[in-house]
Amino acid sequence: MQVHATTRGAAGLFGIGLVTAFMACGPQRAPAAMAATFSAQEDAPGVCTTEELAIALGPGNGAAGHFYVPVTFTNESTADCTIAGYPAVSYVTGKAGTQIGDAAVWSPASTPTVTLHPGQQASATVDQVDVANFPASMCEPVDAAGLRVYPPNNTVPVFLSEPNARACAKQMPSWRQLSVRPVQSDNAPRTPAPGEQRRDGALPVTVANNGQPGGDQRSVRRSPLGEWHDAAPAERCSATAL
Repeated sequence: MQVHATTRGAAGLFGIGLVTAFMACGPQRAPAAMAATFSAQEDAPGVCTTEELAIALGPGNGAAGHFYVPVTFTNESTADCTIAGYPAVSYVTGKAGTQIGDAAVWSPASTPTVTLHPGQQASATVDQVDVANFPASMCEPVDAAGLRVYPPNNTVPVFLSEPNARACAKQMPSWRQLSVRPVQSDNAPRTPAPGEQRRDGALPVTVANNGQPGGDQRSVRRSPLGEWHDAAPAERCSATAL
């Protein structure tokens, strides 16, 4: 019986400590934090779909038998979306035509997840090798109408016309006619407005009284879900309060 009484006593003291810590930190902040967590989960942008993207070939550059051309992906929707990884790229005989030769291989590189706000753009660079670099008997060069491109994590392609494109009709295990790098952002980092909530990975900043001189300093921090919060020093809760 004495053991049970001691256990109940310890639990009571622990409960009082929790209540005290909760009161010291402000009883209204826990529900707000939970609401922010659920909001972050619900508002997380989805993967950019082919239908949401304007996909095009940007201006290219040639060097030593290679032609480097960016495939651009512009968010045409009214909501944020994310794009990450490698697009699938191949030469084709036309918009509804067949593939010509080998598809593009992936050039090893980091694959960041890029959040595209409406109107923003990302791109993936395609390396097109001049077919004259290959033995004709191994390549069997032919005219190509353009490129078929699948955005990363999509099953709906687009056709991108490319005048004067040439491709190898034969498969070449020892050579590559196309290679592609992963999608990268083409947008400069956005500067947050004072007190703005963000999920784009910017560094924490400190603003004063909503950007005005003087006033209490408010620290902008990122939660594990990527949501930004701001809290004045007096509102912060220390773990030692428990």
